[in-house]
Amino acid sequence: MRLSQPDRGSRAVVAATIVGAVLSLALSTVEAAEAVADRVERVLRLRADTNHGRTLYSQYCASCHGATALGDAAGTVPSLAGQRPNYLLKQVADVLENDRSVPEMHQLMGRWQFEDPQSLRDVVSWLAELAPNPRPGVGSGTQVAEGTRIYQADCAGCHGRFGEGDNPSYVPALRGQHYSYLRRQMAALATGHRTGMDGEGRQRLGRISLTQLDAVADYISRLPSERDAVPDGNPFAPGAQ
Repeated sequence: MRLSQPDRGSRAVVAATIVGAVLSLALSTVEAAEAVADRVERVLRLRADTNHGRTLYSQYCASCHGATALGDAAGTVPSLAGQRPNYLLKQVADVLENDRSVPEMHQLMGRWQFEDPQSLRDVVSWLAELAPNPRPGVGSGTQVAEGTRIYQADCAGCHGRFGEGDNPSYVPALRGQHYSYLRRQMAALATGHRTGMDGEGRQRLGRISLTQLDAVADYISRLPSERDAVPDGNPFAPGAQ
């Protein structure tokens, strides 16, 4: 069937609208990424006051994440204790610049304290000094061997043998994190419902079945802290820069 001239014109308008929307979205994404990078750079120049960070955390964060930042084993709220400060800062900046959608956090971040670079520096530095969660929620334990194999082959290269992460590269520590939270976030990253991971990492997750994701999350949740894993020393101190 041949299109009439008005039909062709309508399709052209729709196509132009779609292209414009895509370009606008791409531009806004680039602008958000630049704003995040600028915010992170400004915060990292500052010297941390961890006492102030502890006060701010107790006032604004403890009601959800817990007094010692151990989170919720049900998987809704992550453990933040001992997390790498650069990664924590990047996640907060992503929320502030609307580059990551976390409704509960958006409500909190609207308060002026978290727009203040010094406050951000203080809170993330205090969290990084805490010991990782010693008893995170774990899975069934039936496929830990499979999870070990996959993690050491596909994940340890970036996240570390003990899940310690890498602060200069903004790679999060995974040890001490709850199984249910790990599973949810891994599935969201694999399906594109959460951003923040490089393309190679997302492709690796995408090749893993849901059953294998369960196994990996269960294994990670059982990783010992660095202090327990390295008896002759601790090369990965929680607040290491």
